[in-house]
Amino acid sequence: MVHNRHGAALGMAIVVALITGIAAYTVLIVAMSQAKQSGFQGARTRARYAVEAALVWANQQLSKDSTLTFSANPDITINDIPVDVTIATGCGTLPCKVTAKANY
Repeated sequence: MVHNRHGAALGMAIVVALITGIAAYTVLIVAMSQAKQSGFQGARTRARYAVEAALVWANQQLSKDSTLTFSANPDITINDIPVDVTIATGCGTLPCKVTAKANY
């Protein structure tokens, strides 16, 4: 009878160790996923602010010269993020569309 109790205790210890290991692995995977997501979110936020800054720049350029148009990249880099700005015409005398896109 004593031997059966020791075997049951050993079996329980192995099961508890296995469940603890699986739980620890799951927590590790979730933490790594959160860290990656945080990094992506930071890059996306920096790109968004770079695009907003480029749009402000384009509007300032238009306030100086309302006939300004370009669809090629004017080599705008904001905080090491290249931004493509397009100022298109086609709505009369003023430019009708100003767009910006970050390449991150």
